[in-house]
Formats: sequence, C-alpha cells, structure tokens
Amino acid sequence: MKNLVFLLALTASLRTAFGQSAGTVSSIISKTTSSSSVKPSSTLPSLPDAAANHGAGQWGDKFNQGAGGGENSGGAQTAWIPTDGSTPPDEAVAKFLMARQAGLSSQYLYQLSPNLVDSAALRGFTGSLVPTLDTQDANLGGSAQVFLSHGERDTLSTTTRRSLHERSLCTNATAPIHLFSGLGNSVTILQADIPFDGGILHVTDGFFTLPKSLPDSLSLTPEAATFGSYLNSSNTSFDATPAATVFAPNNAAVLAALSTNQTLTADQATALVGAHVVTGYVAYSPLLISGTTLKTVSGPSITIGTGSDGSILVNGKSKIVKADIVITNGVVHLIDKVLFTPPSLTTPSATPPPQFTGAASWSPHDIRGTGWFGGIVWPVFVAAMIALGGNMVFGI
Repeated sequence: MKNLVFLLALTASLRTAFGQSAGTVSSIISKTTSSSSVKPSSTLPSLPDAAANHGAGQWGDKFNQGAGGGENSGGAQTAWIPTDGSTPPDEAVAKFLMARQAGLSSQYLYQLSPNLVDSAALRGFTGSLVPTLDTQDANLGGSAQVFLSHGERDTLSTTTRRSLHERSLCTNATAPIHLFSGLGNSVTILQADIPFDGGILHVTDGFFTLPKSLPDSLSLTPEAATFGSYLNSSNTSFDATPAATVFAPNNAAVLAALSTNQTLTADQATALVGAHVVTGYVAYSPLLISGTTLKTVSGPSITIGTGSDGSILVNGKSKIVKADIVITNGVVHLIDKVLFTPPSLTTPSATPPPQFTGAASWSPHDIRGTGWFGGIVWPVFVAAMIALGGNMVFGI
C-alpha cells in the first residue's frame, strides 16, 4: 500500500509538472525522487570503507577523492560504485581514473547524487530521474546531468510482459534495477541501500556511460544512422540548444516512410528533423505519461499514449523502441515510425495521369487502329467520305 500511495502521488506530481508550459529539469527531478529511511550518521562507515566491505573497494576510495575527499563523499548523499574489476567504457576516462589522480572527474560526479535515492524510489512505476553532481557534461539550462531508472517499464527486467493493470498495482522488489545513461547503455545494481556516514551507496556491475552530444550519440547508435545523417545535413543547431527531446525514427522507420527517396536536400532534412525535435523541455521517459502533449519545432504537436503492454506510444501509432539515450543537452528516444513527413518528400505516383496535348498533335492514325478495323473498315470509311465530297484529308 505504501508503494501504491507513492506511485499515485508521483503520477499526480508529474501531471502537475506537465501542466506548466515549461519547467527546468531540476524542478521536475525533485518530483521524481524520494527520500530514503536511511539517514546519514557519523557512526556509520565512510564511503570507501562501506564500498570495500561490499566488493567495491577498488573504486570506493577514488570516488571519494573525486567528489572532494574528506570523511564522506564530499556532499553526495547517494553513490553508485562499480564492483571491483569494472572498467569505464570510455578509454580516456579509464586511463585517468586508473592513474590514481585525485581531483574532480565528470565520471565520478556522474555517479554521485546530492539527493538520497534508495531502491524503492528507483522502482517507481514510470521510473525515476536522478540528478547528479556532474555539470561538466550538461547543457540543460543550468541543471546538472541525470541518469534514469525505468521502474516497472523496464523491459530488461521482464521476460514476460505483464499487463499495465498488474504492473500498476505492485512493485516487484526482487527484480533487478537497471540504470540508463549515455548512449542508452545500462548497468545493473548488484547490492542496494548500503549505508555510509553520508548517505547510502549502491554497488553496480559497471560504470555509467558519460552523455555525448546529439550528433555523436546518433552516429554511435547504428539503428539511428539515417536520421543522424539528416541531422548533420540539416540547417539546424539542436546539439547546442539547451534542453531538447528528440524522437528519432530508426532506420527501418525511415525506409518505410521514404522508400528509396532517402536522399534529402538541406531544407528537406531540416523540415524532417524539426518535426521530431522538442526544444525547451527534456521529456525523459518517466515524464512520458498518457495525455502528455508536446510541440515539435517544425511539425504538429505530438501526444503520448500507453500501449496495452505498457509500451510508450507517440501519436498512437509509433512505439518507443529504445528510451532514454541521455545526451549532453537532453534525451533521445528511438521510435519505429516517422511522425511527420514534409509534403516535399511525398513520393510521386509511378504512373503519371494522361494529359491532353491539344488538337495539333492529333492524327487519324490515333483512331485508325490495327487489325480488321484498320485494314478493312477504315479504308472503306475514308472512300465513302471522299465520294460524298468531303474535303478532309485522312492519312492511311
């Protein structure tokens, strides 16, 4: 019942947030994370000691240094520490961290949150947005970068998808929690809600992926390569726009919509891309609830719905097939259908309609035909007309 009350309160707060014309990421995040019953205490072990006690000592000390050092995490109330033996996905970051250099690193900061975020909050129905201490990789109008959980929408945690009704009434406390970051990559929490003197930590099976720019993220996502090429050839600068949401059709969706006519001019690419981008608002998947309406840059408004299997629908026809590719200035969702095709991209009919070219091009041969009509009837008809004094010239 406690979880149900939390979910209902979360849904109500999200609807309130969406009722606003715009909102900062931080104001919305505050509505999607909850406080834990675990409270900081000086009698608890330090972050490095707590991490070491749970198989994450290799990185516990480094995270502590990266967050500012001292006896606790340097201001973070929640830490996600990779288990011993984990390696950051970015080679340059890995070399930096392995060099035992103290000081701030965005990789450290991206896995530390100023909020107290326990596993119950991460299991919320639509998932949770988690603010971090990383501002180096964020162009979000002053807000820090985030990562996400998908809660009961987490398809990685369900081999057989239950109905939306079943999943809304309970939270599976035994299902693994996956956390999504740059490129839509995910890590799994191995041990949750471990107290330390400044808050709680969670041990994960790997590092988060630092968010990259919009063009880089699309180019590194093979199933979005075609849409990424349109972004690069368009007259847009969405990668520099603070706070953006991109609904990117995957390659199959573009092929289905444009067929073989996939080479676009700059103006056509601009129109197509703009019809799939929302600016001034970052619609991470926990915020995509039924009835939400968003205005794209160059196309019509789009409306969010929910499928019978709990999937997120866009305009009732396009399904989000990969959610929450976190980018430096927002988020990308891959969809399986193009939302809007500019009129200039409409493929012409293969067989053009017949056109009347005027009497000057008409010839008796056009109606003479062949076979018995052309060889017998037509000459007799012409002879009769001449015998009657006709002055019309016929070609035979």
